[in-house]
Amino acid sequence: MNWRTGSGTMSKPSDPYGDAGLEIVHPALEAILAEAARAASEEACGLLLGNDGRVTEARPTENVAQDKARHFEIDPVALIAAYRAERNGGPQLIGFYHSHPSGPAEPSATDREQAAGDRKVWAIAGQGVVRFWLDRPDGFEPLSYRLVEGESRPMHRLPAFLSTGDSASGPGLLGHG
Repeated sequence: MNWRTGSGTMSKPSDPYGDAGLEIVHPALEAILAEAARAASEEACGLLLGNDGRVTEARPTENVAQDKARHFEIDPVALIAAYRAERNGGPQLIGFYHSHPSGPAEPSATDREQAAGDRKVWAIAGQGVVRFWLDRPDGFEPLSYRLVEGESRPMHRLPAFLSTGDSASGPGLLGHG
């Protein structure tokens, strides 16, 4: 099998993905790298969407953190909209991505502090690579992935005026690079 880690080495897929492993379509991986490059000195962030352990879309969201150069916070309106779409039969929220403009593609101390331990996938872009991590209750675990061909949904931003019908009074997903 063509399993990869962010360093390009071969390794066995990590639980909970078992033998099937995490899959990501090439356009989604490229979208994460492009968004990280576009954000330059600020942290880019977004959602990983798909089904059955396959990421088919990397959807950028606004970074609403006060210090975007050192932290990220996924727009809570976008997060609520993604969960609502999933409940209504849309793509599954597999996880999240963000970039480290001047650091490695691995969880920082703040990432570890802010993590929910909810078994979501975190993709972190840094130094020109993307590495995937499983957010486990006992900490982050490197996650192998398989790059697959396939169509990705077009990369787009949710409009700022999008109304979800819910109050977005709580914080979004927080983290630091």
